[in-house]
Amino acid sequence: MALLWLYIILFLRTSLFSDGPWQEKVCGRPLGLRFGLDGKLLVADAYLGLFSVDVDTGDKESLFNITEEIDGAAPMLPDDLDVDKDGNIYWSDASSVSHLCDSMTEMMSDPSGRIIKFDPKTGTNTVLVRNVHFANGVQLSPDQDFLIFSETFKFRVLRYWLKGPKAGQSEIFVDRLPGFPDNIRPKEDGGYYISLVSYATERNRELAAALGPLSFVRKLLLRLMTVTKVLFEAANSIYPSVYIEKLAQKTLHLEPVTAMTIRETNLSIVVEVDADGKIVDSLQGDSGRIVLVSETHKVGENLFFGSPYNNYLGRLMLNPPTMEVEGKGVRMKTGGTDEDKKDKEKTRDESPDELLEEKETQIIEEAQEKDAEVKSESETEKESHEKTVPDTKEEL
Repeated sequence: MALLWLYIILFLRTSLFSDGPWQEKVCGRPLGLRFGLDGKLLVADAYLGLFSVDVDTGDKESLFNITEEIDGAAPMLPDDLDVDKDGNIYWSDASSVSHLCDSMTEMMSDPSGRIIKFDPKTGTNTVLVRNVHFANGVQLSPDQDFLIFSETFKFRVLRYWLKGPKAGQSEIFVDRLPGFPDNIRPKEDGGYYISLVSYATERNRELAAALGPLSFVRKLLLRLMTVTKVLFEAANSIYPSVYIEKLAQKTLHLEPVTAMTIRETNLSIVVEVDADGKIVDSLQGDSGRIVLVSETHKVGENLFFGSPYNNYLGRLMLNPPTMEVEGKGVRMKTGGTDEDKKDKEKTRDESPDELLEEKETQIIEEAQEKDAEVKSESETEKESHEKTVPDTKEEL
């Protein structure tokens, strides 16, 4: 449901208040969604801040002034949020130096992201963790004794203790992930889905490792990209053009980087970890049908996949229907035999449509084989009958 509201809010805002996604700074860009204790939708907008939205009436309320400094720095990129049983909101400020449209600045600079706690009763924000290299997805533990959050540009997830002997301390929860971790959402067994919005190729890792200690090179590249963006913006002010405006918007945006990775690998990954951060499974696909996954939700027997770049919601049926031949008809059933489940594990990256199409083909082939057998038996009986029937004409 939250993913559906993200889709509706994002694209309605874009269509009503701007010409397209390249004007996200004007219309806003919702990135994180949760339902609060009062049933209202809490929204973390990358440009406009945190809001409470009544989904029945459409009324919205800004929770605090996003332009005000929090512990010496104004939030630049609200990303995700979660809410505890007391109504406190834990949210990520991905960067203190750049907006989403300039997020390459955060990648090329020293870490400036933060994890912040907002108390709605007092209206105050408290910084819990500093110097996070693009603070992203936020998720409270089932007991709310700690929260985990993605440090996207370091390919890892960190844990911050809220209670117990380690309260106030942070530590690594999952390290050396094969891509950029985005939003984190809970599993029914107490574990978590960690969506990797982009796969990190070996070349990308080598480049990041090489540029890490070379601050001069990073600053030089960043200045070149900044100058390029300024030139595009100047050109657009003189000769307004959608194409020039798009180029200006994408110059320092992360979207071209993630799109480049998809062109290289076409790989989508969602990592499943247990309550202690141990990787227990993963969902992977390279068909290109569902890419750039930033969030994963389980609803019933379906997994839904959201993305900041796609114009659709992806869905994976965990227990797709199978078909059986029964008499002259086809009977639908859910689940399948143990052998069917083993086959499903082997082909877990196939879509439900492909699985059903394969089953239909199998049924048709089996029916054709049976028709051929019946026809063969009929011809054999006919030949046998002709041999045993006397030639009446000769006898007469």
